[in-house]
Amino acid sequence: MKKLFAVILACLTLLCTAVTSDAVDGSVLDRYIYSAIKSSRAIGLYQDDGSILFLLQESDHANANALKELIDSDNEKTIVLPKETINIDQTLHIGSNTTIIATGATIYETQEKALLLNERPVSNITIKGGKWLTDIVEKGEYFENTIIRFIHSENITLDGVSVNTSYIGHALEFVACKNCKAANSKFLATGKTKANSIEEAVQMDVAVPKTSPSVLRIFGSDYVQGQTCKNISFKNCEIYGSRGISTNKTDSEGKKWLSKHHSGITIENCKITGTTSEAMALHNALNVKVKNCTVNSKDKRLKTTYSIGINVSSFGNSSEKKNSTVTITGNTVNGGRQGIYVGSYNSKQKSKKVTIKDNKKVVSKFKYKKSSVRNYYNKFKQGPANSAIFVSYAKKVVITGNKTYTKHGKKNSIHCEHCKSKTVKGNKARTKK
Repeated sequence: MKKLFAVILACLTLLCTAVTSDAVDGSVLDRYIYSAIKSSRAIGLYQDDGSILFLLQESDHANANALKELIDSDNEKTIVLPKETINIDQTLHIGSNTTIIATGATIYETQEKALLLNERPVSNITIKGGKWLTDIVEKGEYFENTIIRFIHSENITLDGVSVNTSYIGHALEFVACKNCKAANSKFLATGKTKANSIEEAVQMDVAVPKTSPSVLRIFGSDYVQGQTCKNISFKNCEIYGSRGISTNKTDSEGKKWLSKHHSGITIENCKITGTTSEAMALHNALNVKVKNCTVNSKDKRLKTTYSIGINVSSFGNSSEKKNSTVTITGNTVNGGRQGIYVGSYNSKQKSKKVTIKDNKKVVSKFKYKKSSVRNYYNKFKQGPANSAIFVSYAKKVVITGNKTYTKHGKKNSIHCEHCKSKTVKGNKARTKK
């Protein structure tokens, strides 16, 4: 009996020693992160590499609360989401210095709410992977949701994410942001759309009271003084919406903000579709680069600017415009009134240089009446402005090596006006696609 007791005691001592030793080194138990709302609830688990594995909770509400706790602070952190569906019923608010690894996960917002926002200026955010989805229909009504939005933020990276929205909302919105990039991602509108809808799947917005009332409400008046987006890139992305992608302008408050321009917009190797408006509406955008994209505007209003494939337009005066360049190369573009438009509407200021080169196909679907075309040639020695490629108000223009398709053939395939110097050569014009 004594020997048995001694053996049991030795085993207990050994077990206690092992637990104590593990505790010193950091046992699994010691690695749990507990909720500040409910101290008995474990919401995360530190992994060997220092990242935090999110632990699924018992309800949508608990999931949302737990995720908000983990990502809200500005401390440097990496949150790993399990490869499962995580239902939430609240908007998540993200803090600075946050990396979210969501590869294989689906984050599903079950309520009529945005999915991920920031409530203060943030920086150094990376989101890798994940399907970021939301309920967009309730009782047959579509909600005007912005799914992911960053305001006055910088150094934002989205890589391999998939985001859905309704046709009257944005999948992704940057408001007055700097140094942001999206790669290998999908931003898609789903459901029904109205015939004249112009809402963007992806929007880069200027911060003013009219277009960004939430910025005024959350951040205050100092943050709606016409701040714009700088250095934003999209690479290897699919974007699909009523309007595909835009940089926004506004003529509100007596056109007070029309001089405000976004700058440094790069769109490369992307597939972009606008179902009832432009595929790309890059309004008040300087230093633009569009390369190797497939661009399609399906809008049936062929007489209007809404049917343009790539629309790079300036609506106000900006001192920065004289140093701005626009480069559009290697794309396949289907448009209505024009395939590619680079010009000004309310400003006679000239950009520094426009290069439109080696585009594989640039289509203009609209056809003027023969009498209208004849009158234009008699009066202006050129056709009406429904060209496959149209450029105005530039100091230097280079248009070479493009294949164009218009209803008028070669005679009106390329149109330049108010350009100081132009090189137009080596382009092939066709009447049939």
